[in-house]
Amino acid sequence: MTTLCYHLIEHHATFEHRPTSGTGGRLPAAVLARIDAYLEAHAEAPVTLEILAGLANLSVFHFARRFRHTTGRAPYQYVLDWKIRRARALLRAGELQVAAIGDALGFASPAHFAAAFKRAVGQSPRAFQQGQAAHQ
Repeated sequence: MTTLCYHLIEHHATFEHRPTSGTGGRLPAAVLARIDAYLEAHAEAPVTLEILAGLANLSVFHFARRFRHTTGRAPYQYVLDWKIRRARALLRAGELQVAAIGDALGFASPAHFAAAFKRAVGQSPRAFQQGQAAHQ
């Protein structure tokens, strides 16, 4: 019996590697859209890796790996970049004070918002807002 099994495996078995999904380890565009919609609806709330992974119906490990493969960035960096883009738009509009924008985007404090904004944009939120007002 063992000889027959070896013979069948040796002469008739094939191995075909199938990726786990048709996207080659990437997240579908619908998942990224769901994440962006979540960020839009919950801009002021803390965003955790568990929440984002849940939106993709994946474990935290698989989500983080696939997210980085899809976007080229870690989930934390993606969320921070999203918040900075939103802050720029709000500062351009000029309707809210800097502290209110940082609060609305869920930063721990005005100082934390100002530091993150300056790191990303190269100037403080107040200087950015004043520069936008001067261009109008």
